[in-house]
Amino acid sequence: MKEKTADEMFEELGYEKITKNFYNYLEYTKQENEELQLVISFNGQSKTFMCAMYQFGETKSRGMATIMQELQAINKKCKELGWLDEWYRYIRRNVKKHKNK
Repeated sequence: MKEKTADEMFEELGYEKITKNFYNYLEYTKQENEELQLVISFNGQSKTFMCAMYQFGETKSRGMATIMQELQAINKKCKELGWLDEWYRYIRRNVKKHKNK
């Protein structure tokens, strides 16, 4: 059986993918109800992600709790983007340096 992509995982959870052209920015949005939108965004330049919710009529976002399926999709997207490989290489390099001291 073929493993699902992060896009497929997010879609199953009701998220819509939005790609923006600045900073390699990628966003998944989900309209939870008439007043609440959930957003999981990835910044390719800084290699960070953010989970936020926006209330209709408010300009500030709030952090949001994620369910396990969202976390799995986030981890899958980080893996697809190659961010985890970079992190593992960084850890291995620094562990070797520490052992050699």
